Amino acid sequence: MTLKEELAASYRVHPEFQLDVSALSVDAKSVEEFGVGYALLRDHGSSLTKTRRAAIESRCFEVLAMIFAALEKQVQDVFELTFLRELRAHAERLMSEELAYTESTLRSRPTRPVGPAAERGALALWQRRHFFGSLAPRAVEEIRALAREDIERFRVRAGRGELRREDLSVNDGPTVATITTILNREFAANGVLSAVSAYMSADMRVTGAALELSAPQATWWTNAHPGLQRAPRTMYAHLDESLIFPKAIVYLTDVATENGPTHCYPGVYERLDLNPLQELIGRALANVGNDRTSVLSEYYQKRYHQSMAAPGFRRHFMRLPAQLRFNSHLGWDIYPDSEAERSIVATEVTMLGSRGTYIVFDGARLLHRGGMVEQGERLALQVVFASVPRRRWMNRLLARRIGRLEKTAP
Repeated sequence: MTLKEELAASYRVHPEFQLDVSALSVDAKSVEEFGVGYALLRDHGSSLTKTRRAAIESRCFEVLAMIFAALEKQVQDVFELTFLRELRAHAERLMSEELAYTESTLRSRPTRPVGPAAERGALALWQRRHFFGSLAPRAVEEIRALAREDIERFRVRAGRGELRREDLSVNDGPTVATITTILNREFAANGVLSAVSAYMSADMRVTGAALELSAPQATWWTNAHPGLQRAPRTMYAHLDESLIFPKAIVYLTDVATENGPTHCYPGVYERLDLNPLQELIGRALANVGNDRTSVLSEYYQKRYHQSMAAPGFRRHFMRLPAQLRFNSHLGWDIYPDSEAERSIVATEVTMLGSRGTYIVFDGARLLHRGGMVEQGERLALQVVFASVPRRRWMNRLLARRIGRLEKTAP
């Protein structure tokens, strides 16, 4: 079986997804038409004429509207209708952001010099969606000294049992701004910025970071399906929402197996063989029902951002046609001892290392997860890159992304 088939089989045997519901139907030709147009715009939009690009973009939105209108005609339940309408809105939002980036940012080629280290990094991003490195020790100590007061405050909160990510992290203010400056200095010197720029075909720099302490008492992301004999070994493995903001994780403490290391799964994204609309829906899905003004907020009562912990959400998800059904936070969904679990775990790469160790990666195309801290602590930076110069719409978008780093990063 392919990995896509193994994932589908995992859903079929998972007791939490045995919901006795029939999937909605979708026109395969419409899905294919959307996929061809969207992929062309996303991957090659900068090479098209303005007129041609506008025509394809207009048709993509038109076809997407047609697909969702056809789905809505098949349902009567108000909650399911709202699910479809919110899913469409978030898919349209993501597509608009990505196509605007392609149009405005990829017109010019990166100007950063590319040396041997940057070439190796860019090649690793193209081939495996990630690479590892290490910051200079002096830079690590400089960052730790700047963050000393924040670190101590996090430790006090953890001791009091305040374990939410917002309790143990900070992503704005003068300290984070200075840390961002240090990271840009170091990543410029060691070729990381050039590597990311070459990969993204635009000049990139660090534009935000979140300083985060992980403590052994925290259990916010543990398995949400209590009926299983054990949690899946892929728990919290996910793909990020955004295609246009590459990421990095930088350890500020030594991290061994018991300190909750980051894990990644090279090649899994490619082996899932998602069609473009399926991938887009998978990245948009977790946003559905999050707005407190939505009727779905009370209906789902999500646990943190574990959407699948909500029975109503699972039912709506399984009603999606197979050609559209995908959840970018699939790690929680995997049935233990399934072929899907074995296939994914076989690819696992664990990021162990001393303070200063980092991974640079394309979070939307590299399945990854953080690890549960069993003892000690883990202090890390969640880092986001963005293109420069940026237009106003991208500044606003980036501000929202940085504000949610602690909710979306591993």
